[in-house]
Amino acid sequence: RSCLARGLGDVYKRQFLDQEISEKRWLSLESAAHYADCSSNTIRKWIKMGLNLYQIDGTKRIDKNELDQFIQSNIVI
Repeated sequence: RSCLARGLGDVYKRQFLDQEISEKRWLSLESAAHYADCSSNTIRKWIKMGLNLYQIDGTKRIDKNELDQFIQSNIVI
C-alpha cells in the first residue's frame, strides 16, 4: 500500500476509535489505549496492576468509567 493509503487508513481507524469511545461505556483494549493515550501494552500492564478486564459475550472489554478512576488513582507526579 502507498503511504497515502496507509495514512488514510490510520485516519479512518482513529475516527472509528473516537466514535466508539464517545458513544460506548465498554472499550476494547485498543480503544482503551487510544482513549488513555497510551499503548495496548500499557493497558495490559494496568490490568496486571488491578484494572478490571471483563469478558462480554467472549470479547474482552474495559469499563471506561473504571479506566478513568484507575488513571486518577494511579497518577504519578
